[in-house]
Amino acid sequence: MEKKMLVGVRIFGTLYILLGLFFIFLSYLLYTIGPVIPAVIKGRMVGNYTPGFDYGKFILVSIWLILGLVYLAGGVLLLKLKSLGRKMLTVALITTIAFSFPPLMIAFITKYVLFVYLFFTTIMILFLTIHFYFFTRPKVKEQFRS
Repeated sequence: MEKKMLVGVRIFGTLYILLGLFFIFLSYLLYTIGPVIPAVIKGRMVGNYTPGFDYGKFILVSIWLILGLVYLAGGVLLLKLKSLGRKMLTVALITTIAFSFPPLMIAFITKYVLFVYLFFTTIMILFLTIHFYFFTRPKVKEQFRS
C-alpha cells in the first residue's frame, strides 16, 4: 500500500529543490562574476582585472555548490518520503545559517549588503523554525516511518 503524502511535505520538497537550484545558480554566478561585484557595489568599475586563484572565492563557491546539491537531493528524498531527506535538510539548514554569520561579521562593503545578509539570515532562521515545527509533528513523522 502506498503512503499518502501530506500537502506540506510536497510544498517543502518543492521549496527545497528550488532552494538547491538557487544555491547552485548563486555558486555559478559567484564563480563567473564574483570578482567584479565588490567593485561595482562600491561604485568603481574594474578596468583591467587579471583573474587569479582566490582561496576565499573557491571555498565559498564550493560550500554553496555542496549546499545546493544537498538541498536538491534532500528535496527529492523528501518527495519520496525518505527519512534521510528530513535529516539531511535539517543539517543543511543549520549549516547554511552557520555559514551566513561570517559575512554578517565582515559586511564591510556597504550598508545595503549588510541588509541583504541580515535579510538572508533572518529568512533562513525562519525557514529552519518552520521546518522543525512541521517535521516534528507526529502525523508527519509517521509518514516517514517505513
